[in-house]
Amino acid sequence: MSEITDQYYEEIEVIETLLNESVLGGEFDTLKKILQEVKNDEHARNRAIGKYAKDLWCYYAIPIRLHNGRVCVVWPPENVLQQPIVHEYNPGEFFASATNTVLEMRNVLESERKNHKKWKTIGIWSLSLLALVVLSSILK
Repeated sequence: MSEITDQYYEEIEVIETLLNESVLGGEFDTLKKILQEVKNDEHARNRAIGKYAKDLWCYYAIPIRLHNGRVCVVWPPENVLQQPIVHEYNPGEFFASATNTVLEMRNVLESERKNHKKWKTIGIWSLSLLALVVLSSILK
């Protein structure tokens, strides 16, 4: 588990380094605005970069790792004082659970698609009826 946690911190550190270089180069306007507010406080600046790095990790990193024949899922900490939460799963159970989740999502999508088709048909018929009523009143 500690190797997975170490990987997480290493990835965050790389992102922070890239952010420091990018902010100096003028990229990442959002972070630049945040840093202008705390430009005199180095501790607050480091916290802002750390939070932004964690947010980027949450959006773009792949939190599922295969380690020692087990599937590890990394959940980032809520604040900088906590450690990431790592859950280990048996690969068979993990993939069975992931497959069930995908199948459930597919069933929900199919149900929503049918519901959408029904309401689309009702809408078309309603508009057609409304158009007939309007046309008949205009032609009278």
